[in-house]
Amino acid sequence: MMKSDKTPAKDFLVVDVRDDDYEGGNIKGAMNYPSREFLLNVDKLVAETKDVPVMVFHCTLSQVRCVASLKRETRENIIDAAPEQAVYVLRNGFSDFQIKYKLEKNTAVATTEPAVDYDASRPAKYDRSQYEFTAEELAAYDVDPAVVARLRRKLDLHLMPIIFCMYLFSALDRGNLGNAKTDGLNADLGLVGNQYNNILTVQSVTFSTMAVVGGYLSKRFGAARMMPMYMIFWGSMAMINSACKNYSGAIAVRYFLGTFEGFFGPTVPIYLTSFYTRGELARRLAVWYSAAAFSGAFSGLLAYGVFQINSSKIGGWQILFLLEGGMTIVCGAIAFILLPLFPQRAKFLSEKEKETAVDSSKMIDAPFKWSEFLAPAKDWKFYVLIIFALCYGTASSTATTFLPQLLSRFGFSTVKTNLYTVAPNLVAVCYLFAIAFLSDYTRQRTLFLMLALATTMTGCIILAAEPVSAIGVGYFACFLIQCGAQVPTVIFHSWHNNNDPSENGRAFRTGCLTFAANAGSLISANIFLDTWAPKYTKALIISACLQMLGITILLVMRTYMMLQNRARNREQGVNWASKDVPTAVLAEGPKHPSFRYVL
Repeated sequence: MMKSDKTPAKDFLVVDVRDDDYEGGNIKGAMNYPSREFLLNVDKLVAETKDVPVMVFHCTLSQVRCVASLKRETRENIIDAAPEQAVYVLRNGFSDFQIKYKLEKNTAVATTEPAVDYDASRPAKYDRSQYEFTAEELAAYDVDPAVVARLRRKLDLHLMPIIFCMYLFSALDRGNLGNAKTDGLNADLGLVGNQYNNILTVQSVTFSTMAVVGGYLSKRFGAARMMPMYMIFWGSMAMINSACKNYSGAIAVRYFLGTFEGFFGPTVPIYLTSFYTRGELARRLAVWYSAAAFSGAFSGLLAYGVFQINSSKIGGWQILFLLEGGMTIVCGAIAFILLPLFPQRAKFLSEKEKETAVDSSKMIDAPFKWSEFLAPAKDWKFYVLIIFALCYGTASSTATTFLPQLLSRFGFSTVKTNLYTVAPNLVAVCYLFAIAFLSDYTRQRTLFLMLALATTMTGCIILAAEPVSAIGVGYFACFLIQCGAQVPTVIFHSWHNNNDPSENGRAFRTGCLTFAANAGSLISANIFLDTWAPKYTKALIISACLQMLGITILLVMRTYMMLQNRARNREQGVNWASKDVPTAVLAEGPKHPSFRYVL
């Protein structure tokens, strides 16, 4: 290609493959990846703007790294479809064009001065060799490992501590009823019969049903802004909970607390998929969800200290609610200030790092489309995953809320019971990180999900079978339950997000699957009844059966996806796994013949 002395016309067509959109004289976006749908309709698009010069941007690293053959295919289709029009192939990317004209958004541009180098020479008879990429040009699109490493360090440093603290306080405020019960919550509120379980049920219902709404709101208005707002609202509810005097007051407060926590639940995975790649996501989700296990340990230690405060005016559980709710509000305010909306708005990244920032599932800041948002509902696999989420969600809720009740079977004092919750939760954190690391390293999800469910199932069976007098074995079983229950959320959300190409679709899918997992708390809230205390044999057997059902579902899904991958390999004559698929083709998901499922 050569630099021309001519300049682009004031009116031109900018091809926007990102949204399959176009508009004469307007910059609508960048050609960040080739779209099959666009290639099929390019002649129709160009025909609608006859005699208007066409400006085509090279694929750059602004969001993705494109495959060279697809870049050539896109450009050749445009040139062949526009015989009467001048085709300017811009050597620089759209981000350079934005910088040149100080564009904050994709707005209209009219200019008579050259924006970037472009090729205005177009032979009467198209010569493909003039538009082939040279080795030097292809090398220019390679990712600089040093830039990638620096980018990841910055993202980890600026995002993950905040995300960790946010979920830590989410788990604290949602699960502190278990600690409060050991300090006389039931007596102070005058709870009788199953009223304590009813409070948990109301919280669980709103926590579960609001997940889809939370996913929609976060996609619509920005996860980085909505998450802190949710925190401030539920933190306020936690503090108000300390002033409750009766059953009805506690029901009302926990209704609203569960609502705002339900909004928050699916938002974090949606947010992180806009910053991390397929192979990086599980470890970051592990950091996020490890906060739940840390919260169990932290809450136990905090309760251990608070419950030793002797006050005639306020109970220990009330002090606990005030402290945890207040810390939540402070954390939410800090997060609102510090969290970036998406990589391109992160002030702590350089321009080069912003270009290198890649969405793990290929789409960043995509416009909201209802058709894409609801698309997962047409896929049978979506409903199978809902059942699986319900299975593991029951165990997760048991570990979060009912560990103090499981430990109470050993006859420890209130203070000692809360202290004994610390060790299982700390070991669970180590187990979670080990599994997440191995999952990312091997790029395997279902195998480690099965291992986690089997661990929980084993713990439930041991605890159900052993007498309450077997303290050592029973305490070991509590470790198994905690370890296995903390893993699935991390690996599962990483797995289904890896296999969903659309940002809008991920928002709906994550919301619904979070709803299903949270609905597991409805089951646990109604099987760990006081009438079955202190051994909770029936509750533990039900939990073990649900883990077995989850393992069966995983075996079916893994087999299906393996067969699909093998069939695609046979059709293409290759032996690809998911790690071999170029990022550029992920946008179309399973529709693209080169797509491979992450197993």
